[in-house]
Amino acid sequence: MVDHAFHYSSGEGAPLPETIGRFRVLGKAGGSQASVFRASDPVSGMDVALKALGNRYDSYAHSLFAALIGDVDMEEIRREAELLAVLRHPNIVSVIDVGEDASLGPYLVMEWVPGGDLRTRLNGADNRQLPIQEALRIARDVLAGLTAAHEAGVVHRDVKPDNILLSNDGTAKLADFGIAGDGAIAALQPGRGTRGYMAPEQEDDLRSDSADHAVDIYAVGVVLFEMLVGRLPDEGEDIRLALPEVTEAIAAVVERATQPDPTSRFPSAAEMAAALSDAG
Repeated sequence: MVDHAFHYSSGEGAPLPETIGRFRVLGKAGGSQASVFRASDPVSGMDVALKALGNRYDSYAHSLFAALIGDVDMEEIRREAELLAVLRHPNIVSVIDVGEDASLGPYLVMEWVPGGDLRTRLNGADNRQLPIQEALRIARDVLAGLTAAHEAGVVHRDVKPDNILLSNDGTAKLADFGIAGDGAIAALQPGRGTRGYMAPEQEDDLRSDSADHAVDIYAVGVVLFEMLVGRLPDEGEDIRLALPEVTEAIAAVVERATQPDPTSRFPSAAEMAAALSDAG
């Protein structure tokens, strides 16, 4: 067990560590990933992304609770990382290692994806809108990664632009498959996800434990809307009213993916990807 040093602040302005575990820290990752470091692996010689899950909490009571459940939480992280380590797919960010640091808490070591995240790409685009073909390609990449994950029994539960990384060639890769939440407390809360991208059943405490792959399909529909329109959809909004140039076929995919009833959505990520290919 690691003897943790808990902090009650945002951590902004904290000095950059020289090393984390065996990895030599090169700097902070760009974009919206504030807790991600770029590091060098002395074993492979390759650059990696190292995401620290954090020891910073709002109060002493929270940090005490985190200390009590820390061993359980770390074991859960290890189990999920082992599962993802064998889930090799070009549209999924590979997990290389897991570890625990006294100051930074548990951390994940992942492949370095040099193009930044989709959130940064959207923020740099005119009106935060992507060209239709680029948006469709990213959505299909994400759905390809989800197809592999779902077939392996893994549900992401937090698909959003921050968790979609882009290679230099534009390939989209999914990161953070439910193992990189905001610390030990958040990782144990029901309904984990991000407001705005969560399916209705995911936000319902009575149904969140049974939420399945349909929540990922819903989130992809929301992300696709956001890439095309430049903002999150209002409840029940018709994308054609916000973006008249979108085709009826693309609008139909977005509408079906974001149905409140999970049984009305696409039955699989593969079928949604096929519908997008036919539409675009």
